[in-house]
Amino acid sequence: MLTYRGYYDEKLEWVGLENIQLVVSISLADGAGKHHLATRFTSLMRICSVDYPPEQSLRSIYSAYLTPILQASVQSVSRIETLASIMVRIFEEIRSSFKETDKAHYIFTPKDLTNWSVAMMRYDFCGLFYNLILNLLI
Repeated sequence: MLTYRGYYDEKLEWVGLENIQLVVSISLADGAGKHHLATRFTSLMRICSVDYPPEQSLRSIYSAYLTPILQASVQSVSRIETLASIMVRIFEEIRSSFKETDKAHYIFTPKDLTNWSVAMMRYDFCGLFYNLILNLLI
């Protein structure tokens, strides 16, 4: 499809493709069960490599994620920012302690932080117990 800009359908009629973009996000293929992309495939592509955001950017991003989740219970933007900083610090410590070079399944990405933030929506933080815990943490 990429090389010839089209394909034959089930009735053997040519279907031409124009202005098609493939936008993908992939990780490095260094672990078990992962496969490298074929050079034949990647030679047809324009590849842009983007690294993970720095720690300060992660704090800003996850403060923004946590604000609508915790604003009703925490009622303090600075405390939400502190919680985001704690989460990012834990994430960075885990990434530095558990290297992918040690075990193939030690892959930690900002998506893990996003999942952690989104998982907080499952809980009711307005209760006394949760407020006590949040006060102890932040």
